[in-house]
Amino acid sequence: LKTSFEIDRAELPPTAIHVLEGSGPRMAEKKHFHIHPEPIKRDDGGLAIQYQTQFPLGKMEFSIKDQDYRCDIIGFKGKMIQLPDFLEVLLRNAFGRLQKAANNPPAAQQSIEKLIKRRFFADSILFSSEMPRKKAMQSLKKKYPIGVSNRFVKESILLSRKALDNASRTARWMAYAAAGGALAAIDALYFAGPIRGSLLTIGNLIIVIDVVLLLGGMGLAYVLTLLLSKRPIAKIIEQIDPARAAKKKRIRIAIGPPIAIAAGLFFSVALISVLVLGKSILWLPL
Repeated sequence: LKTSFEIDRAELPPTAIHVLEGSGPRMAEKKHFHIHPEPIKRDDGGLAIQYQTQFPLGKMEFSIKDQDYRCDIIGFKGKMIQLPDFLEVLLRNAFGRLQKAANNPPAAQQSIEKLIKRRFFADSILFSSEMPRKKAMQSLKKKYPIGVSNRFVKESILLSRKALDNASRTARWMAYAAAGGALAAIDALYFAGPIRGSLLTIGNLIIVIDVVLLLGGMGLAYVLTLLLSKRPIAKIIEQIDPARAAKKKRIRIAIGPPIAIAAGLFFSVALISVLVLGKSILWLPL
C-alpha cells in the first residue's frame, strides 16, 4: 500500500500554502476548513482520494491606541496569520524598565513594582519565579499566543529572572552568610572535634558518614538559602496574585551557590584539620 498527500500549490496564494503546510491538519480538525472527499481512479489503475477544500482567506485591519495594524485571516473561524507584533510595541517602554531591573540591582525592587502593573510582565515575573526557564517561556507564550515574537518572550523571561535575583540580592547574600556560618560550625565540630575521631574504629565505613555529612550540608545550605532569601520574591508574587501567594507555590532559586558553599566549606575544614591538627582522613592522603 503506497500513500502520499499533495496539495495544488498553483491555485493557492503563498499565505495559504504556508498555513496549510505548517498547521493544516490541526486547523482541519478544528473545522477551519470545509473538506469533501472524492474517490477517483488513477491512470495506473490505483485508487486515489481527492479532497475538495473550501476556506475563506482575506485581509483585516485593526487599530490599537491610534496605531493601525494589518493581518491576514483564514478559515471559517477566522484564524489570524501574519499578525504583527503589536503587543511588543505597546510594551516597549515597560520593557526598558524590565531591562533596568535586570541590569541595575539597586533599582530592581522599585522597577519591578512599577513593571507588574503590565499584565504581560507580571506573568513573566510570576512564571520565572516558579518554573525552569524553558517551561516559563512555554507558559508565557501559551498565555499570549499573538502579538509577541518568540524572541521577545525569551528575552522577557531571562530578564525577569535576573530582575528577581537582583530584588532578592541582599536577602540572598545574608542567607549565604547564615548557611556558611552554620555549616562551618558543623564541619569544624565534626572534623576538628572528637566526633570523627571516635568513629574511626568503624574503618572505611567512616567515608560513608563523610559523604552523608557532605550531602546533608548541601541540602541544609539550599533549604536555609531558600527560606531566608525568598521573602522579597514572595512579596512581589503577593502584589501580582495574592491568591497564588496564599497557596505558597514553590519559589525557585539558583541551586549552584548554596551547593558550592557547602562543598567548599566541607573540603576546606577537612583540609585544615589534616594540615594543622594532624587528623587522619583517608581520602586526603597528605
